[in-house]
Amino acid sequence: MSSLLNRMNPKIIIPVLCGTLITFYYLNKRNEKLAFEQEQEIFQKEKEIYKNLQKNLDSNRKSNEKKSWF
Repeated sequence: MSSLLNRMNPKIIIPVLCGTLITFYYLNKRNEKLAFEQEQEIFQKEKEIYKNLQKNLDSNRKSNEKKSWF
């Protein structure tokens, strides 16, 4: 590998390496952004589920109170 690098022109190697680093940097940033968006979606879904569970619990509690009077 090192002999191959020694034979290659540094004018070609440096831009290729820089381009590769820049590409991976932007891919990483994009993946972080997508992961954050997915986490936000999951959080919103969990919030909705919790709200629905709370509503169901309240309605069950009310129906049980009504039944206890009869």
